[in-house]
Amino acid sequence: MIAPLAKFIDCSVLRLVYAILPQSLWREANERDVKLEQAVQFLNGPDFIPAESQSAQLYAQAIAEIRSLSGWLLAEGCPAVALVGGSLGAYLAGLTAWRDARLNSVVMTMPLARQSNLLSQVGRRGRELTLRRRAACEELDRTPLNLTSAQPAISREKVLLIEGMHDLMVSSGPGEIWQSWGQPEIWKLPHGHISSALIMPGLTGRVLRWLTPRLDVPDISATTK
Repeated sequence: MIAPLAKFIDCSVLRLVYAILPQSLWREANERDVKLEQAVQFLNGPDFIPAESQSAQLYAQAIAEIRSLSGWLLAEGCPAVALVGGSLGAYLAGLTAWRDARLNSVVMTMPLARQSNLLSQVGRRGRELTLRRRAACEELDRTPLNLTSAQPAISREKVLLIEGMHDLMVSSGPGEIWQSWGQPEIWKLPHGHISSALIMPGLTGRVLRWLTPRLDVPDISATTK
């Protein structure tokens, strides 16, 4: 869900790395070897995560792995690394950019700003989930897992937000981030949370064209429709 993009010294192309989140069904349990304590320290010290919040621990683990991979790319000679994420991936990209000044750019497609954004889901099942999640989400909103609680470590010129005008999943999340992060560039698309990724023609190429001058790489977006 998070794709670090990097330009290597010995070639003039974008390299893509697809990272699989901790606790994904695609990963074996014994692969999750990054220490959670180190991940929590990166966010805001050892005590900010509620003890009962497994999801918060998952986020901390994911961010630690994203930073580790980005650090490896830079150590291997990449002069620029960006994060591109959608939905939860966009949220994790934002959490990483909140503290990691090494990143060259961040593209966040349909991100939530805080856990309570998820409470806007409609329908009977959505209302039931709202009642069960409200207290936990409100507690997490008072921690650094709320993207509106601080500014990113990179400048707003390096941030791109993509908002779905009909997105009922993350509600006002992108707009809240846009306002609290100093109004970086934002694209508002006439799509919902899923349709933008599935049927929006040319979106990948448009994102690559936005990234190209920021990563100082040749324009390869013409080959990506």
